[in-house]
Amino acid sequence: MKTSSYVQNFLEKTRNNNNRTQMNLTGRRDSGFSNYTGPSAFRQFTGRPGGYFAATGAPGAAAAPAPQPMATPSHPYVINVSNSSASAVPNFPLFNANALVYGGGGGTWTAGNYVLTNVTVSSGIGGVTYQTLVGQSQTQPFTIGSTAITAVVNNAQIQQTITVTTTDANGQSQSVPIIFLKDPYQNQTDILVNNTPFRIDGTTVLLINSVLPNAVFNLFLYPAQNLNPASQLMGAPELNTFANPGLIRVLPQATGAM
Repeated sequence: MKTSSYVQNFLEKTRNNNNRTQMNLTGRRDSGFSNYTGPSAFRQFTGRPGGYFAATGAPGAAAAPAPQPMATPSHPYVINVSNSSASAVPNFPLFNANALVYGGGGGTWTAGNYVLTNVTVSSGIGGVTYQTLVGQSQTQPFTIGSTAITAVVNNAQIQQTITVTTTDANGQSQSVPIIFLKDPYQNQTDILVNNTPFRIDGTTVLLINSVLPNAVFNLFLYPAQNLNPASQLMGAPELNTFANPGLIRVLPQATGAM
């Protein structure tokens, strides 16, 4: 019996569809599993851009994103640090919540302030202690998008490097240095800003290279993102994204001498 051209076309299309289906079932890369392996997952600890770019205004993907509601302005966590001695204190740690909860760190807590080797760390926000901020970092980790440091006593302090180190329970760790450099066009000598992104959670330590003699200074940590799992209980998203605080303003391009 001769098969009509319509039936032949139908059978041919069916065979092609079956072949494509088999290739998808047997030859497709399992993209879900690939998310669990490789070094990319480890890069999420510190220095990974991630949602930071969307929160701070740096360039994103080439494709135009869907319209999003305006992000909440970023309000800083403020930390005051003061050295009451005439000697420099090297490698001074901030945060490190998991260690401090179990009595580690070597310092003492006094009315919510942390005291270690003549250096006192307190909160610059009224009604909130530094101890509260450190404890919050355990359950509500956050990403810092911009860091400002201002000197109250001893202006040289603002150029001390801060190294951010986060350690996983499997023993791996990653560090990123926060290097405060003065802009060539900057006149102020008591404040510097750095836009290196880093994450703070229960295992994160901010190690100040040296707290100089009699130095008193403030750190303003502007969050780009904050994770609060309890928000889901009220139907709100657990991840909050904040807008660029605009600490550095770009001047119009010069057009030449007048």
